[in-house]
Amino acid sequence: MGWHYNIFDGGMPDKKALEQLDAISNGHPIYLDAYDGHSIWVNSVVIKMAGINSTTSFTGFGEIIKDANGEPTGALTEGARSLVSAVVPVPATAEKLNALRAGMRMQNLTVLPVYKMQVSTLERLVCTKRYLKMGS
Repeated sequence: MGWHYNIFDGGMPDKKALEQLDAISNGHPIYLDAYDGHSIWVNSVVIKMAGINSTTSFTGFGEIIKDANGEPTGALTEGARSLVSAVVPVPATAEKLNALRAGMRMQNLTVLPVYKMQVSTLERLVCTKRYLKMGS
């Protein structure tokens, strides 16, 4: 689950996309994983919480995606995702199960394959097993 690169011109969220994400956030932090686990897209609240701005750089493997003016767009790739990890809590298993249930209800599905690269296979299996055992 997650956003796909092909929904954005150029493959990554731009400043306009960030403004649209901010418009629906009501001032709450938003953190969205790409479908493949290699990138994230966060809103301006998270950018500010993490202290990321036009002068922030990342020297490891990954990138802070910035617009033509050097302003962050909210997209971070690979290791640069770590810049926001300290300010975004990891959801508990129960929260993940509730999100899975809600998503399946919205789609009226009974079986849904879920692929998330940064989630361990064991954690994925535990969530799937608990979901199937508890039902929707």
